[in-house]
Amino acid sequence: MSARGELNKAMPKFAEMVRNLSRQGLMEVGHGNVLVGTRKTLCYVCEVHDGEETEDELRWTVDVMDVNYDTEPKEGVEGYHPGVRLCASNTNANGFILVPEIYSEVIIERDPASNVEFVSFVSRVAKVVMEGTESIKVGCTEYEDFSESDDGLEKDFDELDETGDYSYTEYTKNKKVDKVASGDDATEIRQTKNQVFVDCEDIQMHGSTYHAVLFEELKAVMTKLIQYLVTATAAGSPLSTAANINALSQELDNFKSSTLKIGE
Repeated sequence: MSARGELNKAMPKFAEMVRNLSRQGLMEVGHGNVLVGTRKTLCYVCEVHDGEETEDELRWTVDVMDVNYDTEPKEGVEGYHPGVRLCASNTNANGFILVPEIYSEVIIERDPASNVEFVSFVSRVAKVVMEGTESIKVGCTEYEDFSESDDGLEKDFDELDETGDYSYTEYTKNKKVDKVASGDDATEIRQTKNQVFVDCEDIQMHGSTYHAVLFEELKAVMTKLIQYLVTATAAGSPLSTAANINALSQELDNFKSSTLKIGE
């Protein structure tokens, strides 16, 4: 066989080898012989296995279809990827997981060593699972606007000052804190297993505003009222006897709340 014939015979095998390399990655010599260059594929989500699955191998995975294929998305057809992982381990829900919406577009990658596929980017999110071992803080902080001159930006982003408007929610294993601030004004709610601490000026419920009244202030007002009634009764008022009205003062402690503290 001629040299050209041998070359033509070898070309299909060479082309297949190149395709395999593009899928599996390349061996980088001199850096520990590690595999680099994984394949990225644009797909759409066909089915979501969001943790309720009884089969461990499908828990926290999605089935996706390559957008370059027009065939019906089902297992066994070319371009279909079943069981693409949403997190490093699909045996539990601990950590940070973005569950994409059905039919939304995602980008998947393949680990060249194990051939396991993962979702690396999502376009629309149906569910967010976030669980930490120490704390999780989610918030938003406003910074001053960029100021541009003829010489460019006066400050880089990391040099911009905060405006004082921010909000956040922080979770730990035994406490939750919600805080909203604007300038010097701030509202904070701290919740533990058996206590809720509220630090604010007004508490609004069902569209109405209720001004917080401290127990000691309420007790002082009620005590004065009872004293007036006792005096009036002693002078011959028909409202009640002095002894019965005086007994009301012993019931004031029932108004005290041991679970809600305002502005302490």
